[in-house]
Amino acid sequence: MPSLVGGGCFQIVVESGITDQIRVAELILRDLGSYPATHGFVQQEFFQKLMELFRICEDLEDLDSLHIIYKIVKGIIMLNSPQIFEKIFGDEFIMDIIGCLEYDPEVSHVRHRDFLEQHVVFKEAIPIKDPVVLSKIHQTYRVGYVKDVVLPRVLDDATAASLNSIVHANNGVVISLLKEDSTFIRELFSRLRSSGTSADSRKNLECAIAAVILKVHFLLEFCTLSKSLQTVQQHQLFRDLANEGLFDIISDILQREDKRLILAGYDSYSIVCNMFAISARKGATPRTNTLSYIACFKCLSTLTSICQSGEQL
Repeated sequence: MPSLVGGGCFQIVVESGITDQIRVAELILRDLGSYPATHGFVQQEFFQKLMELFRICEDLEDLDSLHIIYKIVKGIIMLNSPQIFEKIFGDEFIMDIIGCLEYDPEVSHVRHRDFLEQHVVFKEAIPIKDPVVLSKIHQTYRVGYVKDVVLPRVLDDATAASLNSIVHANNGVVISLLKEDSTFIRELFSRLRSSGTSADSRKNLECAIAAVILKVHFLLEFCTLSKSLQTVQQHQLFRDLANEGLFDIISDILQREDKRLILAGYDSYSIVCNMFAISARKGATPRTNTLSYIACFKCLSTLTSICQSGEQL
């Protein structure tokens, strides 16, 4: 069966030098509307048509064409254009882009989409209602997956750094939006305070413990990702968390009987103490410092008691 995709017209993307690659990027961006169209130039959705062609080739099991499309998409990614990344890693195209990258002629076919759609489970410790936050969270995981799993052997340092920048920027957006949502923060702490592990059966007990661990890990991840914020924003976030009773919650977790909870509490304590030290050095208000120091030492006292008991974690 003849290939549906002619290789000659795409050779500039796949094999060209840097000057031609820049020109290709400009042409694609013009097609996407990032540059003004020249007189009489009819704008077309380049990626929409390319993805439609990909789906046709995949339905027909046209491997020769799919291998060419892989090289086209890989070449476009290697152009390392932020505007192009914004388009191809958006919700509209990301899964088809990953599908194109499954057809590397030099390696066995791996169904990355099956893994992402069927085996990757997004667990919400606290329901997130903001669609922008949800979109950024999903995009961050998929961009990281492309960088670390799909294309690690072909990405150059500059392109890998650009993908890392997308992840870092997304983390900042997610944390900024969540920290501004006072309802979300209150609900998180309310659920952490009310999390109990008493249950009528061992199965229910395990489910209760797993639910608490999920919430604690979410808090841990939330604090870790706050490093993406500017220093002033980090300080404000820490102050808000401390005023909500962050250290009291961690102290309570450290006093639970289940070792998994204690370990999760210890990890949270370590991250939060690092945040606390940075915030204190940057000039937290005296009131916040005093209250936080008291709660922090309460956590430390609890942790010290655990260590002195000789119990192995």
